[in-house]
Amino acid sequence: RALSLLRYPPIQMFGSLFTWKATEEEKARIDKRCAVRASAVRVCLQVNTAAACDSFQKDLHLCQGHVVCPDAAAEFNKCTLTVVNHTGTVATTPTCDKEIQKMRACLRAKGVLEVYA
Repeated sequence: RALSLLRYPPIQMFGSLFTWKATEEEKARIDKRCAVRASAVRVCLQVNTAAACDSFQKDLHLCQGHVVCPDAAAEFNKCTLTVVNHTGTVATTPTCDKEIQKMRACLRAKGVLEVYA
């Protein structure tokens, strides 16, 4: 007996596989989980330059990444821990640029990247 696919529309069966955008549930989780960080970025930018607020933006993107891009967020987090624990010279300190760009690309693809300028 054949399984009727009409009972299970593709969007319900494979919704996360067919869409690259974040779901409404994920967006709500980001809004709730990252609200303080988003506010910190906005307040920082009211009195500082964008360059001075870069660490706040990275923290916001990491928070968003934990919700919709967990692999990229984990890579960035691992790199930042390497920087914190680095005992070499300043010249050999990792920058984590590759990891933050990868995470931001994922956030952009998911439609949740917040950049304040």
